[in-house]
Amino acid sequence: SGVDVPDDLLRHVWPLGWDHVTLTGDYRWSADTEALEERFAEWGLTPSERDVAWFTIKGLSLAEIARMRQTSDGTVKAQSNAIYRKAGVSGRTQLLSLFLEDLMEEGPRAAARRPAPVAVPSSG
Repeated sequence: SGVDVPDDLLRHVWPLGWDHVTLTGDYRWSADTEALEERFAEWGLTPSERDVAWFTIKGLSLAEIARMRQTSDGTVKAQSNAIYRKAGVSGRTQLLSLFLEDLMEEGPRAAARRPAPVAVPSSG
């Protein structure tokens, strides 16, 4: 048997190819991840735009995202511009600041109320 991997995780790592992915068995799904997905849904991002948004938030360059998604730099740039427009921001820095502001506004009490991360058991 293998590791039970959430569908959303698969969607984000699939473009990498399995030879670049190592599941350690301590993958954690957090409330922050759910909050990001909720925000993406509010903005009406397409699945491709969601992928690009995730990689952007993780700090990858347009060229790195294009390579991982096996598409052109121009396509990723167009998707990034669509994300920024839908989010009501002017670029990458403002996009990141939206999420940082959310984290700072939460404060320690909200963070303490979050459900604990859950480890996915690994095989063997």
